[in-house]
Amino acid sequence: MFDDVVNDLEDQGLVEVSEGALVVWLEGTKARDGESRQPLLVRKSDGGYMYATTDLAALTQRLRPKSAEGEGAARLLYVTDAGQAGHFQQVFEVGRRAGLVPKEGAKLEHVAFGLVQGEDGKKFATRSGETVKLKDLLDEACKIAKQGMLDRAQEAEKGGIDEAAIEEAAKVVGIGAVKYADLAMNRESNYRFSYGKMLALIGNTAPYMLYAYARIQVSPPSLPSRVIFWRCLFLSFFLS
Repeated sequence: MFDDVVNDLEDQGLVEVSEGALVVWLEGTKARDGESRQPLLVRKSDGGYMYATTDLAALTQRLRPKSAEGEGAARLLYVTDAGQAGHFQQVFEVGRRAGLVPKEGAKLEHVAFGLVQGEDGKKFATRSGETVKLKDLLDEACKIAKQGMLDRAQEAEKGGIDEAAIEEAAKVVGIGAVKYADLAMNRESNYRFSYGKMLALIGNTAPYMLYAYARIQVSPPSLPSRVIFWRCLFLSFFLS
């Protein structure tokens, strides 16, 4: 299918040879070297294909009518980090120029999200530079939450620590902390991932809200609702 896409672009006169590679020149966008037009590489000089070729082929398949063995999609959403915005803008433009996108009825949208960064401001990754797995990330959050609970229980010199109860609570707090921190941010903004901030018992965090909720729940049933309301305000003021 990649060959078909490139051949179609060649037949329409949209591609040019540049240093042995096939490119589609896009006007109105500046390249890094200052050129007034920017190339979208669709085939390397060694015959290999690029991400752009893959995306154009996928776009063709998804928008092609079902009667032509396509998927007949009317709207395509590409969910990636904001750094890919330029790439998809180019792919969409080439798709439209090549007639791969119907003039009416089909919508192409890039749904961008911000990057998750480490505390050093760089892209969040393991020490070896690999992508952090979600399972490992959540396991670490639960582990830190559990240790914090054990430490506080020991400081309070409370005997008979229920390990099973702490394990269960740590799972709720740890996973909740990561989910809340991620959802609390603007979708398109980058943010720095910090276990310390996410698991803090003060501020705009899931542990703080869970703690406040637990405190409110121990209020005697006989208390009027206005008293519970003022308790909420009290906790919000002194724990924020």
